[in-house]
Amino acid sequence: MFFRPGEGRQWEVLPEGAATATVEYWERTLTESEARAQQKVYTYTWRFTVG
Repeated sequence: MFFRPGEGRQWEVLPEGAATATVEYWERTLTESEARAQQKVYTYTWRFTVG
């Protein structure tokens, strides 16, 4: 599993309040590039509250 927050989204502590997290995943037999090319990247999103 990797954590890549993206440009301007780096932080050390989550701010209090509502938050949303999304995980992208694909079959272990595929590389990320292969999964994207084959449109076999799946997502799971959840919401939670900090604080």
